[in-house]
Amino acid sequence: MIAGLEGRVAVVTGGAAGIGRAIADKFLESGATVLTADVAGAADILCDVANEPQVEAMISTVIGRYGRLDIAVNNAGILGPFGKLLEQVEEAEWDKAIGVNLKGVFLCMKHELAAMSGQRRGVIINLSSVMGFLAAPKNPAYSAAKHGVLGLTKSAAVQYAGKGIRINAICPGFVETDMGTTIGADNSLSDFPKPFIPMGRKANPVEIAEIAAWLASDSSSYLTGEAIGADGGWRII
Repeated sequence: MIAGLEGRVAVVTGGAAGIGRAIADKFLESGATVLTADVAGAADILCDVANEPQVEAMISTVIGRYGRLDIAVNNAGILGPFGKLLEQVEEAEWDKAIGVNLKGVFLCMKHELAAMSGQRRGVIINLSSVMGFLAAPKNPAYSAAKHGVLGLTKSAAVQYAGKGIRINAICPGFVETDMGTTIGADNSLSDFPKPFIPMGRKANPVEIAEIAAWLASDSSSYLTGEAIGADGGWRII
């Protein structure tokens, strides 16, 4: 349990499973009120983050029920056209990957920040990736989007720091989720994770949730515009 989340209102996109579900559960355990949003599954709100009317409706639902929004976790994401050379990526594949992974974060932040600005208080946590720092030769669309998430995070953090809103990013490496399983099943990664991760294992989603809970709490009150890598040492080898 993380102290300081009691009574706060949070929304978590991509919250039906994986990292998003783990974050939602951690927030609930710490006393927050949490609404999960997803395109399907056991979420509280159905929302395609690449669709602005649906995003606006999601935030309006939170405000309508609870009168405020204290914490937003923009976690929804897709793998995109994995395993293709750039010249092989179809425009529709590119648009979908960028639409969910980057435009979706932009749209969510746009409406979250509008809600939080009137409160002059709030925390936004964006889920980028280790591929927001590194090249992703098997998925340039995903890497481009996740680099973009870091740019959005830093730029918005500067714009809204004076309004009492903190904005940070978490950049996981491989995590034990459906997406992580898909990547790990690729034949070229048959000996995964030994060549990639000094710790020699994937992260458990709960480990990412612990970071999110800390970022959401007042324990990180002087932290904004940061991108926290959670990759088991991948980037230092």
